[in-house]
Amino acid sequence: MSGVARLEIWDYMTARVFEHPIRGWGLLNAKYLPIHPDELARYSYTDARGIYPHNQWLELWVELGALGAALGLVLAVLLLRRVRLLPECLRPFGYAAFASAMTVASVNYEVTTDSWWCALAASAVLFSILGRLVAGAAADGRAA
Repeated sequence: MSGVARLEIWDYMTARVFEHPIRGWGLLNAKYLPIHPDELARYSYTDARGIYPHNQWLELWVELGALGAALGLVLAVLLLRRVRLLPECLRPFGYAAFASAMTVASVNYEVTTDSWWCALAASAVLFSILGRLVAGAAADGRAA
């Protein structure tokens, strides 16, 4: 049921993206986007009350337009480049954390969910600390 509801939400949100693809509808406005009557007639779980997109990439595009989606993509690429800077033994875990975060971002949470950003920041801090510990151990000649 939850999956079908998300597909319905993504359907009408995508239609709204194509109505304002460049400038978007404005930050925090996804919940207030119109759902056309012909769309509602096809849906089983979505009703006329607004809801967030349940996909952060779609939300960036629908709210902030192509520039917002591009900025999100740049952030993702920068994060992937940071994973390459981790010690070799940590890189698979860094890539797995990145893939997990992208998966969750694609099916849940609003872009503005503070607990989501805190979880991402905590992961980044932990990888940074662990990377320094592993690099320090390697420099001291201990097994990493």
